[in-house]
Amino acid sequence: MKKATSQRFVLAAAIYTVFAVWLFGPYMQAISGLKYFFIVNCILASIGVYILSLRWTYSFCASLLAGAVYGFGPFAISFLAYHPFAGVVFAILPFTFLPAAFINKWTNFKPPKSTIAAGAFCILPFAFTMLAFEIAARLYLVPVPLQTITQFKSFMAIIFPFFARADAFPVGFFHLPLAALVIGLAIFIKNRRIGSKILILIALTASFYKPILNVPPVFWLSIPVVVCSVMIAAGFQAIIITGKGDWKWIAAASAVSIAAAVSAFILAAGSQDFFIESAKLHTLAALALLTILFITRAGLALHKTRLVILLAAVSVDIIITAVLLMRSVF
Repeated sequence: MKKATSQRFVLAAAIYTVFAVWLFGPYMQAISGLKYFFIVNCILASIGVYILSLRWTYSFCASLLAGAVYGFGPFAISFLAYHPFAGVVFAILPFTFLPAAFINKWTNFKPPKSTIAAGAFCILPFAFTMLAFEIAARLYLVPVPLQTITQFKSFMAIIFPFFARADAFPVGFFHLPLAALVIGLAIFIKNRRIGSKILILIALTASFYKPILNVPPVFWLSIPVVVCSVMIAAGFQAIIITGKGDWKWIAAASAVSIAAAVSAFILAAGSQDFFIESAKLHTLAALALLTILFITRAGLALHKTRLVILLAAVSVDIIITAVLLMRSVF
């Protein structure tokens, strides 16, 4: 089992590396010195969330998707417009979640000790972030302007990843993963882990507040983005394995993609190219999900078929979206 896990980890790291090299390839002439960290940051961030998602998913592809959503998504690409140090903090952040997530597996603690330990470790992402930016300030670095707060329009990128400028920290998760997030969010709400809910609430509040120490408020959004990426992994896995009795979840995800596609087509009437691209990709997501809905309603498992359909659609989605976002930065 450990050997298989190690092999999967190596494969995931290799896939992220190949994709990063391919994605940054056309812009290598503009990259030198510390800017090489841009490439490393994307890979490291993806690996961190991949490992974290393994706590709640057993599907390699679901965890692989979670890592790609975090490491190559709209929010991650925003850091390419700023000092590489900010991207380093963003990339390391998922690893600070691991002690809280895996405390039960790493120790023999039993409740309530395990619960108390996990709760204590939930502070680690906040402590790490404040320490990292404090070090940056002492080194006279300004990774991200200190007064950069979250703008509500940044959340439009959840539905339309191209809506906000790439350097404006849009909170987006690509197109098909949005549907997986709907299911993952439902799973997240139903579980009894209060700590993770408080974690997101504090981070969201801080992102709209004034700077805490030397942390730009907008950076606190990184914490919800980590958690949402893991939710997407859980939702993606659910779409693959959901049985006939739970077909309504896939129907709900399909409805979200259809509504997003229709909205994008309506907004595209204003001749905004980014709405047209989003409309196309949401339509692709809707078609993939409706196909899986048909399979589920028919009482068929066909898990591998579902996986192939989802992988084909999400691969096209990630490649096209990431390429267009990169163009807006470089």
